[in-house]
Amino acid sequence: MTQLGWIHFSPAFKSKVDSILDRLDEEGVVDELGVGVFRDAIANNFFPGTSTIQTRAKYFFIIPYQIKDFLNQKGRRQDSLDRYLDDQEHELMWQLAAKYSFDRNAGSGVIGITKKPKQRIARRPSSIYWNGLRTFQFIQTELSLAGFSQWLSASIEHRSERLVSDTIADDVDTEYVDWHRIKVSTYQHDWKDNPDLPLSYEEADFFNQRIRDLFPCKLLGQLASDKTVLKILFAANGFETFSRTAQDTALPSQLKQQLRFAHDLSIVVEGLHWAYCHLIHVKFYSDPQFSVQFEAWLDQLYDRLLDVKHLQLEPFFESLPRARPDTFLFMVDVLDLVRSRKVSLVAFSLLVQKQEIRIKGSKSRLRENALRDFQQGDRKSLFGLNYRFNNVRTLLTDIFNGLKQ
Repeated sequence: MTQLGWIHFSPAFKSKVDSILDRLDEEGVVDELGVGVFRDAIANNFFPGTSTIQTRAKYFFIIPYQIKDFLNQKGRRQDSLDRYLDDQEHELMWQLAAKYSFDRNAGSGVIGITKKPKQRIARRPSSIYWNGLRTFQFIQTELSLAGFSQWLSASIEHRSERLVSDTIADDVDTEYVDWHRIKVSTYQHDWKDNPDLPLSYEEADFFNQRIRDLFPCKLLGQLASDKTVLKILFAANGFETFSRTAQDTALPSQLKQQLRFAHDLSIVVEGLHWAYCHLIHVKFYSDPQFSVQFEAWLDQLYDRLLDVKHLQLEPFFESLPRARPDTFLFMVDVLDLVRSRKVSLVAFSLLVQKQEIRIKGSKSRLRENALRDFQQGDRKSLFGLNYRFNNVRTLLTDIFNGLKQ
């Protein structure tokens, strides 16, 4: 197993590394053609505040609760918020892991469930959920976790000085409310007496209302408010099935069009990577076996697509995703071939070879002197785009199970 290590010299640098690690953990880690950037942009549009490494909705509450615990400590605080969270998150992790017998197959969603007491993890829940906490305004800040920790420490020190010198206690108490920018109203002092991951009714109601208020026009907001669409989500076996079935619902027409585009883009990406597998197997093994899969994909392509006429990037994206210009042009050329019904293994292979060499450089498998690093028959690269579908379904399952109480 490949391991990644680094030395960080500042909180800002650590935050950047954490962001990179988030991307490495996204579905479809091996993205040889750079198309994951479109998947991420679409997923962010449909499901803001989510990621594929979020496991359960409860963590959106656990982090603010732990910060509240930090603020409620008696006496002088010896640790920074970041150090306090590090200790508390690991203590809770070991408690939850023990509750589920340290079994990764228990389906609990406990982050670090295989870790025994005293073993630690590199990616703590606070790091994994921080962007979501900001997006859903559970914590109202634009700061990184490290930046928020520094700000909170400075604010505590400043407020302590004021409490000592200020003689108008009532005014100080009034100002103290929510100064820490934590906007979660469900905190209880005894929340960790018997910790578990299902949401209480109050937590589920709070989260559901926050989604509906902040993102009424996004797919996530529609799912939180429309039980018909939600039922389709729970019944579907993947994004492709969901997006097809949702066309017959009362979703806004623009959202339906976006679903059709995302559905069709995922199908097109399948073909790109069949072509890639074909190219590397012919190059290294003189084996054209993946041409069969490509032709089978092509035979079904236009029956599977929902809206060939509108299969283009520009109308979908209000602003371009963070893609290299050549990657954006690569996808434009691919979609032009599909719309004009000129798709073939030769045409796709030409585009794929140029793109893979362009973005991978010396690590390209298709460059002239590349070394073989895979076994014959291995499927390489990203197949299909699920757009965080499974993670969002888990999140909404937690919320609506909580609302049944």
